[in-house]
Amino acid sequence: MLFNSVVFLYLFLPATLLAYFIFPKALRNHLLAIASISFFAWGGVNYTLLLLVSTLINYVFGLLAEDDRKRGKLWLILGVLANLGILFYFKYSGFFMENYNQLAKGLGWQISEFKAVILPIGISFYTFHGMSYQIDVYRDVSKAQRKFMDLLLYKTFFPQLIAGPIIRYNTIAEQLKKREFLWSNVQEGLERFIIGLAKKVIIANTFAYVADALWTINISDMGITTAWLAVFCYTFQIYADFSAYSDMAIGLAKMFGFQFPENFNFPYLAKSFKDFWTRWHISLSTWFRDYLYIPLGGNRKGPGRIFLNLWIVFLCTGFWHGASWNFLIWGAFHGFFLSLEKLVPFSNLKIPAVISRCIMFFLIMLSWVPFRAVDLGHTLNMYKKMFGYSPAPEGTYHLYMQSTLLTRDFYLILLISLFCAFGGIQFIGERKHLFLRKSLAKSIDLVKLAALVLIFALCSIYIVSGSYSPFIYFRF
Repeated sequence: MLFNSVVFLYLFLPATLLAYFIFPKALRNHLLAIASISFFAWGGVNYTLLLLVSTLINYVFGLLAEDDRKRGKLWLILGVLANLGILFYFKYSGFFMENYNQLAKGLGWQISEFKAVILPIGISFYTFHGMSYQIDVYRDVSKAQRKFMDLLLYKTFFPQLIAGPIIRYNTIAEQLKKREFLWSNVQEGLERFIIGLAKKVIIANTFAYVADALWTINISDMGITTAWLAVFCYTFQIYADFSAYSDMAIGLAKMFGFQFPENFNFPYLAKSFKDFWTRWHISLSTWFRDYLYIPLGGNRKGPGRIFLNLWIVFLCTGFWHGASWNFLIWGAFHGFFLSLEKLVPFSNLKIPAVISRCIMFFLIMLSWVPFRAVDLGHTLNMYKKMFGYSPAPEGTYHLYMQSTLLTRDFYLILLISLFCAFGGIQFIGERKHLFLRKSLAKSIDLVKLAALVLIFALCSIYIVSGSYSPFIYFRF
C-alpha cells in the first residue's frame, strides 16, 4: 500500500485513526501492530511471514541477551547473524551467484540451478531496525521488550516500515510504553503529511517524468545538454521523493503520538561531504556511525584506521542500497571525498560559502550517476556524455525536450523546488516576525489551513488522474 494512494488516504488512514481514538490505551499497540501487518500484506502476503519470523528472531535473542549476560555477546552475534543471513539471502545471494558464475564460466563450474530471489519490500529497513534492537539491548541502552506485540509494533509500524526513517529502538522504547493521543498532534502530523504528499505527487513525480524519459534515451543519441538535464532532474527527483516519504512518515507517527527524528536537513546546502552526511538520510548515516564506524575504532586509532573505517562504512552504505557494483561505486565516491577532506584542510582555505555549496552540489550531482544508471557501462557512458568525450548532436531529442518535457508546469515546479531545496521557506519562516504583526496570527492560520486543504485536494486530483509511481527507496 502506498501513502499516495486512494485506498490509504481515504480508507486505511481514517479507519486506523478512528479505531485508535476509540480503542482503550492498553490495546492501542495491538491495534497499530495489526494495522501495520495489514498495511504490509496489502500488496501481497508472500513475505509477511518473513517479517513475522524476523521479529520473532529479534524477540527471542533480545530476551536471551538480557537474561543470560554471561553469554550475552554470543546471543548478540547469533541474533545479528540471523538478521544479516535473511538480508543476504534475499538481497545479495543473486548478486554473488551472478558474479561467481561470470568468474567460473571458463572453468565450467557455473551453478545454473540457482534461481533469482524476489527482493521483499522494505527488508533493508526492517533488518536494520532489528539489529538496532539487538545491539541496544546488549549494550544495556534499552531493556529487552517482554511484550511481543510491542516489539512487533516497533518493527512493523507502518509509517516507517517500507522506506524508513531507520528508527533506533532506544528512541521510541518509552513511547511504546506511554504516549498521549492529542488532537494537536493529529493536526501537526496531518500538516507534515500533506506537505510530504505534495512533495511526492506534485514535485517528485514531475521530475520523475522528465528524468525517466531522458535516462531511457539511447546513449548514442544523447547530447551533452540532455545528459546534464537527465542528471539534474534525477538529483531533484530523489531528494523530493525520499524526503517526501520521510515527511509523511514523521507526520503519520505524530498523529499516533510518536516523535520521529528528522531525516533530512537541506542536504543540497551542504558545504562539504561531511556536512552532506549530517543532512542527507540522517537516520542511516548515524546508524552506520554508531553501530559500525565507532565500533571499528572511529577516529581513535590513527589516520590509517580512520581512512580504512571510512571506506568500510561507505562501501557498506553503498551496498546497503542495493546488490550492484553501481551502488558500491556510489559508496566509494563518497568514501573518497570524505577521505580527501580529512587529508586536505579545505576549511582553512576560507572558500566563500556560496562557492563551496556550488562545488558540493556539482559533485553530488556527479555522485547520483551510478545510483541511477542501469549498470557500469551505462554509468561510464553517461560520464562520457556529460563531459563531451562521446559527443552527439542534440537533434530530435532536443526538440522533444523543448516541446514535450520542458513545459511551463515543469519550469514552475523547478522554481518551487529550487526555492524549497535551498532553504527559501526556512528563511522566510525564521524572519516572518519582522513583517507580520501578532494580530495577524489568526488570519495567517486560516490562510495556512485553506492552503493545506487546497494542496490536499490538488494532490488527490494528481493521484486519481496520474499513473502508478512508487517511492524510489521502496527497492532498498
